[in-house]
Amino acid sequence: MFNILYKKRVPAKKWNIFVDAMKESGYDFAESRLINERVEIPEERERVRQLLLLFGPYLEKDINPLLLITGLLACSVIKKEDADKIENTTHKSKAEGMRNLLQRIQCYLEPHEWWQIFLNVLWET
Repeated sequence: MFNILYKKRVPAKKWNIFVDAMKESGYDFAESRLINERVEIPEERERVRQLLLLFGPYLEKDINPLLLITGLLACSVIKKEDADKIENTTHKSKAEGMRNLLQRIQCYLEPHEWWQIFLNVLWET
């Protein structure tokens, strides 16, 4: 994303360039929060947060995040850079790798989108 910003050295309309760079880098969800085209339902985000709090400790203890990476990459829930970071942290600690995965899956898609994909990938694994 910063490479995109750096290459477009235009002094005017910096906000638009920043938002465009977010979009070009694949951060669709973050970009949607910046331009606020769709109003997010706070209950939706809170529901997913509560579910992660409820199931997070089980996932950290019993699920190897390396088994989920391929499916999440295929569905564009995470990016290659995220997968690399998850792999590196998983080699240190499986629980830390899962915490990293649970954090990264929330970056690109809206909660109802990534949650369903995450559950499908978890089920298939």
